[in-house]
Amino acid sequence: MHRSLGPGPGGFAAYSHLPPSYSSIKVFDSKGQFVGRLLPEKRYWVSIDRIPAFLQKAVIAVEDSRFYEHNGIDVRGIARALVKDVVKGRMAEGGSTITQQLIKNKFLSSEKSIDRKLKEGVMAMDFEKKYTKKQILEMYFNEIYYGNGAWGIAQAARIYFDKSPQELTEAECSLLAGVPKNPGRYNPLGKAEEVSRRRAVVLKRMADLNMITTRQQQKLKAQRVAVTRGGQAPYYLAHIKGKLIEQFGPQVIEQGGLEVTAAMDLELQKLAEKTLHDGVKRISPQMEGALLCLDTNTGDVLAAVGGTDYKQSPIIAPSSPNGSQARRLSP
Repeated sequence: MHRSLGPGPGGFAAYSHLPPSYSSIKVFDSKGQFVGRLLPEKRYWVSIDRIPAFLQKAVIAVEDSRFYEHNGIDVRGIARALVKDVVKGRMAEGGSTITQQLIKNKFLSSEKSIDRKLKEGVMAMDFEKKYTKKQILEMYFNEIYYGNGAWGIAQAARIYFDKSPQELTEAECSLLAGVPKNPGRYNPLGKAEEVSRRRAVVLKRMADLNMITTRQQQKLKAQRVAVTRGGQAPYYLAHIKGKLIEQFGPQVIEQGGLEVTAAMDLELQKLAEKTLHDGVKRISPQMEGALLCLDTNTGDVLAAVGGTDYKQSPIIAPSSPNGSQARRLSP
């Protein structure tokens, strides 16, 4: 377990260290079509030596270029933020160092007030006396939010790229470095043009600070980044997850690395989801329903839907008579 870090009661949460390698459980239908992934929900701690140097530089460039020079607060950054405040006629959020962002994210609210900023500044300076820059950067990467439920770089790399942090490419790093500014807007699954624009800002800033050459900037800017999209058939996937845990224990999801071939017919599953949603909502928007389609000869579940909207109503679909949700497991 990672040692407790940080001020205040309990300090930083102690997470298990991320295993050396990780691969999600991939689910395919009976015809070999990819359905989705099963991901562990557990948070892991990643040591700084497993976080790509390029990602560290990219974050420093776009979030806090004077990170190695200030003592927790950046007077120049605050001055720039004050100018923006005057121009915009309101309190801006600019001027926060990486240390301040870490403090705010872990210990304070997001309230935009002078009192909160003062507390943040005092705590940041105290933090810099207790910990090295390397330790602070490590904490930052493990605590910052990357959107879509991804807290910390371990979850971000897993959710968006199905990788461990040390496996991230420079192009992927430049994309993730831009996320903390606005996780809801700049996460890799956001609007493509906004995500690309933010990545371009990161790369330009790195070039301006001579962290990369102009040639590298243009090459990375033009490089396409393949993001792993969310899975289909969430009710079916949830039931497969339950069956795997029931058979092998909860550690199977954490270990990952399996390929599961399900009895599902993906096209039939999509049709079942649409039919249930449209049919139930046609009767009443307040109603819910479930649908199960079986192969009467084998008892295999070809399609299973536990509700009209998984995010709003994550009801788990019922088991088939003989429990045959998956046909084959392979490492």
